Amino acid sequence: DSKATVSVLNWFYCARHTHTMLAAAAALVALGGVPRPNARQLEYMEDVDMVQFMHYSLPTYWNPGSKFLHGGNPTYHNCKTQDKTTAFAPCMDPDWFQPTHLDTDAWMQDSLALGFDEICLTARHEGGFTMWPSKATPYGVHASSWRNGTGDVLKEFVASAKKYGIKICYYFNPAADGYSVRSKAGPHNDVEKFVASMKGQLTELLTQYGPVNRLWFDGTSEAPEGINRTEVMDTAFELTRSLSPATLLSPYGGDIRNNAAGTVYTSNGAPPNGTTFKKAYPTGNVSGRYFYPTEQHGITMQMGPDGATTGELPTFWFWHDWACVGNRAGCPWVGHVSAASIFEAWVNITGQGNAMLFNVAPDKSGVYNASVAATMRTAGAAINATFRHGSVASAAGVPASGRCEAGMVTVDVDPEAEFDYVLAREDLSAGQRIANYSVEYQPVGGDEWLPLVPPVPKQRSVVGDTPSGQGARDSHVGKKRIDVPEMDGRRHRPGVDAPVTGVRKVRFNCLGAYEEPVHIRQLSLHRRRGI
Repeated sequence: DSKATVSVLNWFYCARHTHTMLAAAAALVALGGVPRPNARQLEYMEDVDMVQFMHYSLPTYWNPGSKFLHGGNPTYHNCKTQDKTTAFAPCMDPDWFQPTHLDTDAWMQDSLALGFDEICLTARHEGGFTMWPSKATPYGVHASSWRNGTGDVLKEFVASAKKYGIKICYYFNPAADGYSVRSKAGPHNDVEKFVASMKGQLTELLTQYGPVNRLWFDGTSEAPEGINRTEVMDTAFELTRSLSPATLLSPYGGDIRNNAAGTVYTSNGAPPNGTTFKKAYPTGNVSGRYFYPTEQHGITMQMGPDGATTGELPTFWFWHDWACVGNRAGCPWVGHVSAASIFEAWVNITGQGNAMLFNVAPDKSGVYNASVAATMRTAGAAINATFRHGSVASAAGVPASGRCEAGMVTVDVDPEAEFDYVLAREDLSAGQRIANYSVEYQPVGGDEWLPLVPPVPKQRSVVGDTPSGQGARDSHVGKKRIDVPEMDGRRHRPGVDAPVTGVRKVRFNCLGAYEEPVHIRQLSLHRRRGI
């Protein structure tokens, strides 16, 4: 049984740090071997590269007063606008929800073109407005005159997702329902009604609008006074596990580790597939008892601190045509991030072995802004051309398994081939085993192995590690590792420097393992294209 295999650690370039790895390996062996993903976690890691957060709900249709229009412009939730003019005050009037051209097929087509594997739609955001005609609350699309009160966004979303093969995820916060707490038309601070409504809505989602691949249980609170929020969240966990055992939960105490950085999948947080909420992100730990796939938020389409700007602009989770730049009058539209920014975010985040979480929201019409849709397609085409649909060179004989040693996998390269990236993937079905690695090359006309991706001096997972060369590197391979070549002590700059050429062979060296055998499923070279 490989779980009982004693780790054999090879540390060719970093011998002075062997004791660190020995200690970690000894701890893992004492636990019966490296932690392994369960079937659903492994499926998620193999199938999901990009996750779309889709903030689309009543706040999309909010027309703010000047106090908000020329202020800091955060995304206000349904019941925090201080609007006192509607029957639902201070919550937004559900009749504001009036999409003119809702087209969920168009959502899927544009999202698929970029490469999204899962879409996480705000089924019920913090204000409590439901995007389906729920029988557990009067505050939702059924309270709008849109389609004479018969509209059902989720029904169309599910049909389109199934049609285009995109996984279904819902943002749903069990402990946040502004309507139930704040609205003069709601039940106010009735704890019993609050919990009953939440359970009814969650039951509808899981039994009528699936299959639900994942639920995103956010950690904010908009609940009655005196309520035990942890008990409410535990109730939601238990109900989900009971009604839909295959549904993954995140981001707190669930099945996926969010806001991760670096390529370590083990943690000492709550065990996956549990029924207990924990308001904390599990921290990566090479000696951790449990395996967690990782996900990192990378970018928001409408410009703001999460949209890869300098932080001087506000963040807009929901799409707002009125978005301002700072506090200047006139409120010029701030636009959105570029295809190049999306491409770089994809390289940096998925290249660390994480799934990339990216917020793209429809506008008031019910489809993506035309410029946004075009940008998504441009970025997706560049990612496909560079990484997904072919490579400059790829190793034969993979997947490969064996001892952790130099030259586990070798790539024969056309001497005239040009490349900008080195991509390696570990088979994680038996757990994360490779602790450090390097990649070497032989130049045309020579047989000496020279550094192409140098070893990391010390086994580690680095917060902020980016394959583009910004900062220190992580020492792990994981689900997917994208590196840029570093030759003669200088890191290559894709898109700036001329592509690397004059290489005849490339090989992958395993320099340290938590357990053997180790498993490599890909080693390939890629030329930056289309961006």
